[in-house]
Amino acid sequence: MHSDCGHAASLYSQHTSGANRNNSANGPTTLRRTLGCICGLKLRTLYLRAFIQRRFNETIMKITNYSFGHIEVDGLDYSSDVIITPEGVQGGWWRKEGHNLAIEDLDTVIAAKPDTLIIGSGYYGRMRVPGVTRSFLTGRGIRVEVVQTSEAVEVFNKLQQKYARVVAALHLTC
Repeated sequence: MHSDCGHAASLYSQHTSGANRNNSANGPTTLRRTLGCICGLKLRTLYLRAFIQRRFNETIMKITNYSFGHIEVDGLDYSSDVIITPEGVQGGWWRKEGHNLAIEDLDTVIAAKPDTLIIGSGYYGRMRVPGVTRSFLTGRGIRVEVVQTSEAVEVFNKLQQKYARVVAALHLTC
């Protein structure tokens, strides 16, 4: 059960047990209002996401938090670099040359066949994307944006609402 729905479930349990059945403050109308206030927005959001996923046959991954060395994607925490595709998150992403992004580092990205690749170059922007890597990606029809990871998170979340195939490759530290 979702933690925010715990209070509503408790009210429902009290209401159906008969303990407060005759108390008008805990009647069915109040219960529906409470459930609606607590769960309504989350349910509408889930329904909208499900509609979009069915419509475009894509999964929308949402980055909910980023700080130096840490990222949260759809409620799951990662403490190493990640590649986020519509199919899921690849944690523990390492590059052949550390702070240089080589073509060989992007097998997961290429397999995902994105329209757009958002590259998070790190908290301080230290990861570099050589021209040969950019050329390789654009030659495959992939639009490439390279920004610091905090901005990459915002761009990724925003672009997913517009484009079907957005992938992010994010360096979480320096």
